[in-house]
Amino acid sequence: MAFGIYAIEFPDNKIYIGSTIQSFAKRKRAHFVHLIARNHNNYKMNALVTELGHDVAEFKIIEQIRKKDMDLIIQREKFWIEFYAKTHVILNVAEPGGLGGQEVIERMKKKVRSKEIRKKMSDKAKARIAKEKSVPVKQKTVKGQKYNVKTNPKKGVKSDV
Repeated sequence: MAFGIYAIEFPDNKIYIGSTIQSFAKRKRAHFVHLIARNHNNYKMNALVTELGHDVAEFKIIEQIRKKDMDLIIQREKFWIEFYAKTHVILNVAEPGGLGGQEVIERMKKKVRSKEIRKKMSDKAKARIAKEKSVPVKQKTVKGQKYNVKTNPKKGVKSDV
């Protein structure tokens, strides 16, 4: 998997520089899903997409970084922001590696989830299981035989248990 620095370029020399420890394809998809929905956390890019449409934005890989060199990713992002600042309008609103970037890198190295994250994941799984178990069960008698029947609230269809 490739990590590294990427750019999202807009017309009139406007550019966003970012770094990723995900694949470039996943990062691109995440940006464009939010840009198309107009709920990206970068208000400058949201405004441009609202004005010009998302199809004018172009995702480009600037630099690939090997996993063993991940410690350099924030430093390299800063370098590229400074490099492009000479010729482009920078659209970044957070610091390089912002939104917890360095913490994410450290966690990924250890491949350990915090207790808080594990608890949230556990709670969500328990809620999902409880919801599945809470589907109403009724008894139905057909020709003298009793059957347990679940009612599917989404479809309004009854099915044998």
